Amino acid sequence: MKRSEARPRPVAAEPAPTPTPEVDTAPLPASLGGPGSGRSVVPHTAQIAPGAVRIPHDPVNEQILLAAGSLATPERRREILRDSRPEHFFGKDHAAYWAILGELDSRGLDFALDTMVQLSGGKLDPLYFGQVLEARAKVPPNLKHHAEVLRWDAARIEAAGGALADLIAQFRDQSTEPATLAATAKRLAEEVSHAAPMNGVYDSTALIATNRAAYEARGLGVPVWPYGIEGFEREPGGAWRVKPGMKPGKVTVVTALSGHGKSIFVKAMALGQVGLGRPGLFGAFEDEAPEVLEDVAAMSLGFDRDEVDEGRLAPEDAVKFFEEQERVASLVKFMRHPPTDGKRVKSTIAARIEWCFNEAVRVGATYVVVDLLARLFASAKPEEEQQGWECFQRCAKDTGIHGVATHQQRAGDVEQRSDKRPTREGLKGSKGVLEVADTLIGVYRASLCESVEDKVLEAIVLKQRRGRWPFAVRFDFDPKRWTLKKGREVAYLRPGEDGLDGIVDRRGGRSRG
Repeated sequence: MKRSEARPRPVAAEPAPTPTPEVDTAPLPASLGGPGSGRSVVPHTAQIAPGAVRIPHDPVNEQILLAAGSLATPERRREILRDSRPEHFFGKDHAAYWAILGELDSRGLDFALDTMVQLSGGKLDPLYFGQVLEARAKVPPNLKHHAEVLRWDAARIEAAGGALADLIAQFRDQSTEPATLAATAKRLAEEVSHAAPMNGVYDSTALIATNRAAYEARGLGVPVWPYGIEGFEREPGGAWRVKPGMKPGKVTVVTALSGHGKSIFVKAMALGQVGLGRPGLFGAFEDEAPEVLEDVAAMSLGFDRDEVDEGRLAPEDAVKFFEEQERVASLVKFMRHPPTDGKRVKSTIAARIEWCFNEAVRVGATYVVVDLLARLFASAKPEEEQQGWECFQRCAKDTGIHGVATHQQRAGDVEQRSDKRPTREGLKGSKGVLEVADTLIGVYRASLCESVEDKVLEAIVLKQRRGRWPFAVRFDFDPKRWTLKKGREVAYLRPGEDGLDGIVDRRGGRSRG
């Protein structure tokens, strides 16, 4: 006889009601409308989805983190934001506030409560959050502990409405098989073991708050994240032709034949970010770090490279040169080659790429340049390269750091064409690079393939997810000073159509692919 047949079945038993979950809220301090305050501020208690048990919750801990993230320096704020997500907060409007704070940080805007309220479209309560900031004006030194408490609270609340609720319901049902109970108990253990809710559904309130903040920020004049290269991003009338640019968490790939200027272009990007005050990390895996620092400083000052390389700068220019290196180095840090053995990092592509992004997080970078990314690949196997590019994309997204990588064109492919400019089809190795790139930029110096003077450099946008492509921007280029000036859009000729050069309307080709 089966166990289910031997077990007595309930007859006409009334199902036990599922209690509405409650949230324990610690008393608010008087400054936030607590006992003795004389104020009528309503405590912003948590809004919890239906579950099966009473869940203790600490809104004061959330307030500590909200205030710390608001009042910290921009670099410290970035670290605090990475430790917690909007879905970890359950106090009323706390998740929305945290999402808007993240958008404010990614846009490089200074913190002000009025700006936060504006980015929320007036949804945030300035009285309540102003009192939170006033009561928690001092950033505590043990924020990691508060973030851990926040994640533990969130994990328990999420589990209570999921695996724990299922487990209690199964216990109440006498027909539940032991194996089913065991499986649910295992799922409960897994959900709380990492002390963070990792369910597959976004918090809708936080999503809408993020979108609202992003939309309102566009009205403040920051719709994209510029590369900072003169004449590249904007049309003469001011409209953005390159977007979203160096947006946090996205990927830019710069491709060219060897020697055509992809390293020059990413150095120009780094210089542009210095001008915008954005800190970054530069991994010079083809050149050495001292050389790159010299190059960027010399490009900034417009110094003749021969005079720099041969030590022939005038004394007063030498002083300016090293002052400029100090200015550049205050915002651009330079990365060593990732370790490939020993206890620190295993010799895998993923480990080396993750190491690069961990270093970027450690120094507070908003972007990381890897020149060349292929230097981190242990082999040229397509599946290994695919994994490497996917890891690069994932690390950028997880850290909120913009990833810039340089990549070669296939020399054999280019040699067979009359037009030697870089193409999507000419990308060397795995097609993972094309799939991963949010913006793909090809760099071309005609003088290296044609009998023309070396005085122009073209940047060809071969892909961007939010704007039109393809199109080309031509710069006046000084090969002795590596300067890019007077960028202007030129008609783009697509190579290789039926063996001829087909004309493509320079306004055509908008794609989100």
